[in-house]
Formats: sequence, C-alpha cells, structure tokens
Amino acid sequence: MNYLISLNEIHIKDLFATALSSRNSDDIILELRRSVKRAICEKFKEAGLLILNSADDEVSANLLGHRFESCTPIESLHNKILDVNFCAGYGTSNWSHKAINYLHGLYNNVPSINTFNECPNYSIGNILFLTENIDADVTITPSEEIKIVGYSYQVSKKKKKSFIAILGIHFSEIVLKEIIQEHLTNDSINNLVEVRLGYTKYPVIFASKYTGV
Repeated sequence: MNYLISLNEIHIKDLFATALSSRNSDDIILELRRSVKRAICEKFKEAGLLILNSADDEVSANLLGHRFESCTPIESLHNKILDVNFCAGYGTSNWSHKAINYLHGLYNNVPSINTFNECPNYSIGNILFLTENIDADVTITPSEEIKIVGYSYQVSKKKKKSFIAILGIHFSEIVLKEIIQEHLTNDSINNLVEVRLGYTKYPVIFASKYTGV
C-alpha cells in the first residue's frame, strides 16, 4: 500500500493559535510540537493510515534506520547546513529541537515566539508517529508553510513497532514574520511564564512567552 501525505493544508497561524491557547505547558516550543503532531496525525488519518495513540513517543537515533528521504535542509547560522543525517542523529524526543538548534544558545533556554524572529529557520525538532503494522510505502510532501529536512519510516508487518519520523520541522519565515509581529505588539504581563535555566529551580525567573524577556 502506498500512502501520500501532503502538509499543504496545515497553516502556521492555526498551529500558533492552538499552542498559545494551551494551558498544558509554559513552553511554547513543546506546545507547538504537540500542535503540529495533532495536525499531521489528521493528515495521516485522511490518507487512511492508522496512527496509534500515545503521548510523547520517542525513538533514539540508532533506531531510526538508514533510509532517509531528504526534503529541505536547514540553513542555520555561520552558513551551517543541517541535513537529514544531522537531524536524525538526535532522535525524536521532545528535546530534539534543542540539539538541532545548538547554534542558537540562549534562545533554546528561553523559548518564546520571538525565538523564531531572532533565529533563522529555527526548528521544532523531530517528531515520531507510531503506526499500525502493515506493509506500506510512505511519501510525505512539505508545503510552502511547513518545511521538513526529511523523514524516515519503517512500516511493516514484520516490525514490532512501525513508525514514521519527520525530521527537522521548520516554518516559512515569510508567514512567521506576519504572525510574530502581530503577537509582539500585543504583549502583556499576562504572558509571563516561569523559565528554568538548566536543572535548578532557583533563582525563579519569569519571561514573556511572546518576547522572551
């Protein structure tokens, strides 16, 4: 069975609106990951591919396999090109974005909407989808708004756990700029969230989830 998954009808503005309205976490990047995952799950569902319910799935880098499909590499700071092999090296945990965006330093520790403004092609990392065990080929096509460095999949009746991993998810800078400017001009004290630097709880630091300051 062949499955074609298009990301064309997923819109960044809707993803940000969902993430910002969530009360599950103060971390806007984690909420964006969840928002993106739900939207892509719907695309799998529309294509007829069953995605298994799970909270935050994780596959380590060495389990991703060696079959990678390349799409749009990330052009990062200092002319660094982050390709599919680079992104795949950091697995699919909720913190894969911090490793992929290692060049952006402090912005990784104080996530906000402004992170996307200050960091070119900032990625929300790699996301895993567990699927039913069937024999299938999967093709994923990015869109003008939702870009991916690539993807990997192993969907087979012979697998204990079949999966699809989308790697290096990032967004159109043109569309992002419109969204970011709208929110930065509407910042208020109500947007302050607690920020934890490293593993310590002290000192207690607050920053806006819009501006990061």
